[in-house]
Amino acid sequence: MPNKGYGSDRKTKYLTPSGFRGFPISNVEDLHMLVMQNRKYAGVISRTVGAKKRKAIVRRAHELDVRLLNGNAKLNKVEI
Repeated sequence: MPNKGYGSDRKTKYLTPSGFRGFPISNVEDLHMLVMQNRKYAGVISRTVGAKKRKAIVRRAHELDVRLLNGNAKLNKVEI
């Protein structure tokens, strides 16, 4: 059991180094939940999403001005 005092600060808990909280994205419709909260949350594409759906998610996120933390993972620059 860890001792007291080793937890994260409540203000910075679950924050990425860029200052966003991650939100799991598994399809294009999940992006619409982030449109109003795009200054606090950033999408994280699930690792089980295939290449075709991943390209569609990246394109739609760019159109909606939603930040993705792993938008270029598993994609070549030529494909985008």
